Amino acid sequence: MRRRPDGKPEMEGRKVSASHAGRFTLAVAGQRTVGCDIEPVAARPPSAWRDLLGEDRYQVARLISREASEDFDAAATRVWAAGECLKKAGGMVGAPLVLGASKPDGWVELSSGHWHLATCVPPVGGGEGETRMEVAVLAGRTSTTVTTAP
Repeated sequence: MRRRPDGKPEMEGRKVSASHAGRFTLAVAGQRTVGCDIEPVAARPPSAWRDLLGEDRYQVARLISREASEDFDAAATRVWAAGECLKKAGGMVGAPLVLGASKPDGWVELSSGHWHLATCVPPVGGGEGETRMEVAVLAGRTSTTVTTAP
């Protein structure tokens, strides 16, 4: 693996994305365009989240908070991280995000155009040093088929 002058990682024959947050690094590679982000879940007032996310994405974060039964800071960090993934993959700045599903295991799926994003908020570290880190991964869709359960 090598880095371009702007810091973006490159690998022969693979698409690569990496993200750093403190002592943690997240990296993904694949045949198609990928993106990833890792962020600590940060407590911010709603007005700060609204300024960071913009009104549309702020409303998506509110929906995720309700659907995933999680605190708003975690949901807003999911949306922020998804936006970072989109940027890394070359998506449009401010592209709309749509909630796909909130899974019982803590994963939340989002989409934006032909991109599919999966996010989770696992505790990282242990004991006194444990922190919640948002992990988001983006990949291009391989199919446009939608299935529903009866």
